[in-house]
Parts: sequence; structure tokens; C-alpha cells
Amino acid sequence: MKPSDCTIYAVCIQNEKVRYEAQSRIVPIMGGAWNIVDAERRVLRERGYVFDDEGAFLSPLNRRWGELSCVHWMILNAKEENIGNAQYRRNWLEPKNQWYAEDTLYVPEPAVFNCTLEQQFYGGHSDFDAPAITRKLADTGKWLFTREEIDKLWAQNLFIGCNMARGPLQHYKRFFTILFNGLFPIWEEHKEHFLSIEGYDKRAIAFIAERLLTGLVLYRDKFFPGMTIETAPIGFIN
Repeated sequence: MKPSDCTIYAVCIQNEKVRYEAQSRIVPIMGGAWNIVDAERRVLRERGYVFDDEGAFLSPLNRRWGELSCVHWMILNAKEENIGNAQYRRNWLEPKNQWYAEDTLYVPEPAVFNCTLEQQFYGGHSDFDAPAITRKLADTGKWLFTREEIDKLWAQNLFIGCNMARGPLQHYKRFFTILFNGLFPIWEEHKEHFLSIEGYDKRAIAFIAERLLTGLVLYRDKFFPGMTIETAPIGFIN
């Protein structure tokens, strides 16, 4: 697969543009576009931008959902055969010699903690209790993960800390559709509390998404039989 065969939607927000180049085709997608005035929208559209409020409905919640408002737009609207998402500050480190396999979905390389994922969570977040929230849903028997699966997820030490993926269109859509299916029940039950949080934890639902995404990869044989999922490095831009 040639680099030009892959399209990466690079998430931007107002005053934060794409600050890297790639071998892949980059399409800037404006997160939180619902409040952009028409004149600015016209200028950005001429520069090749697409907007997360055109054909999707999470744009007004971008401040809470982060890049997932753009991912939601992608699974509803993207048409390219091979796609991915990145950010204005996080990008895929694309190989120079060996390119990505055509039939594989790639997610960021995981961090490996010297503690459990649950311990790591409590060390960095205090305004919402993701382990308790996910266990309560798992106990209903009607959610994405069983109680045994969610307990094992929180007890292990791998963490995929970005809501990013790249690969064949159908793989990408399948992967993130299942992630959203797990997130929407959490949002509906806790949105009043999530909307009240300010500061670092205001993106509580996006932080939970990273933990669930990690779970989707750990239990990929259950959720994605026949799909090859691998990891690839990403870069962080100051």
C-alpha cells in the first residue's frame, strides 16, 4: 500500500492547526465546529477542512468528547478505502521503508505501567470513578464487557492512551462503532455529572474511552474475529 493510498483525518480545534507532515494524505477536520462563524468556515473549507458538525451530532460536545466528535463524524461520513485519525499534537510515525499492511487495523503502541490500570487511573483522575462506572454497567449483563472482562481489564497493566486508529475503512468503522456502543450508555447515565466537571477531568468520557479501547484490543478475538489488529508508534508534538 502506497502512502498516498491512506487518508488521515487530523483533528484540529480553533487556533490549533495541523503541525506535522505525513506521507499519507492529511485532511484537517475541525472539532467543535458547531460554533464557527460562516466566514471562518468558508475560509477553512477552501483550505481543505471538513467539519464535525456536518453529518454528525457530537460537535457541541467536543469539549467533553475531544477527538471522538471527529471520529464519530468519520464513521458516518468518511468514504476513503483506508483511513485513520490523528490530532494536531499527536501523529502516526510512518515507516520509511516498510508500509502498513492493507488488511490490518493499527492502534497506538501501549504504555506498560508498573501498576494496574485501575491504580494508574486513580493516580491521575479524581472527579469521576471510571472503574465503578464500568463495573456497574458490566453487572447488568447487557453491556459491552462482562464483569469478569472488565475486572481483568482494570487488573492488567497495558494502556492504549489515545483514541486513534488507522486501517481499512470497514475495519475502522467496525472498531469505533463498537467503542461508541459502549460509551453512549455511560454518557446517558452520567452526562449531568460529566457536564459539571471542569479542569483536566472535563473530558471524562474521552478518558473512559481510552480504557475501553484498550479493552477492545485485549479482547479483540471476541469483538473482531478474523480482523488483524496490530500496534504502531505515534509521535507527540509540543
